Amino acid sequence: MAESENRLEETYVLDTSALLYASLPSKRNLRYFTIREVIDEIYKDELKREVVNALIESQKVKIQDPKPMFIEKARQIAKEHGELLKMSETDIKLLALAIQLHEDRDITVMTDDYSIQNLLEILKIKYIPIRRKIRKVVKKWIFKCMRCGEVYDDYIEECSKCGGKVIRSRG
Repeated sequence: MAESENRLEETYVLDTSALLYASLPSKRNLRYFTIREVIDEIYKDELKREVVNALIESQKVKIQDPKPMFIEKARQIAKEHGELLKMSETDIKLLALAIQLHEDRDITVMTDDYSIQNLLEILKIKYIPIRRKIRKVVKKWIFKCMRCGEVYDDYIEECSKCGGKVIRSRG
């Protein structure tokens, strides 16, 4: 598909909550994408599996795996901003797909996950929550020793200076 055609379409990347709880309008210029791991999460419930199968079979929702380079990019961005500890592999891949698709089209990610929302805000990728209020406050996380206050860029369990417990804290 040509880049100009991609820009005319409204493209959405869907997380699990979007597929379970959002009403997905059917318009010609709407495209929905998700990843296999999101489908696998939903398939645990037989009734929900049938609903999602219908969306996939009707080609309303397309499953697309992000390229490895975008998975690595998503993981690096999450690490840089202190979100990696809070994110599952599914979250990382969903963010990777959003980054990948955003390269050649305008997209909106439908998610209730605050870590994903925080990173999307940093990346200037649009998102809408499904059942939670929208949070536009970007958080920068640091890792700080509870005992001596030593600050680390990356998470470690024990402070190398005093042996205290290191926690994630707002930067």
